[in-house]
Amino acid sequence: MSKPVVAIDHADFVFAPWSWPFAQERRAQIDAHFAGLHARLPQLWNGRVVLAKECRISGRRLSGACFETDYASFLAWRDWEFPDRDVTNCFSMGALRSADGAFLLGVMGQHTANAA
Repeated sequence: MSKPVVAIDHADFVFAPWSWPFAQERRAQIDAHFAGLHARLPQLWNGRVVLAKECRISGRRLSGACFETDYASFLAWRDWEFPDRDVTNCFSMGALRSADGAFLLGVMGQHTANAA
C-alpha cells in the first residue's frame, strides 16, 4: 500500500546528536553486511549520513530531529526492511525541471549501492 502525498509548506528540523540503538546493538551484523556489499562494490565508502527521528506532520508543517550515522548502518536498515520504524530517511534532492515542464531523470551507476 502506498503512503499518501501530503503538501508541506514548512519543514522544521533540528540536529540532535544521538546514538542509534539499532546501529549499536547490531554492529557486528551491520559490519558483516557492509563487508559483503563492499566485496561486490569496492567503491562503496562507509561515510557519514543523516537520518531523521521523531518526525511529525502538523497541518502543513513537517518537523523532526536529525542525527548522524554511518552509511553501513543506513544500508543495513534499508536492506533489512527498516526494522526501526521510529527512524526515517530524510534525504532530499532537487528536481531538475525544463522550461517545457519535463523532469530530468538519471540512472545510478552500476558501482553504487543504488544501481538500477
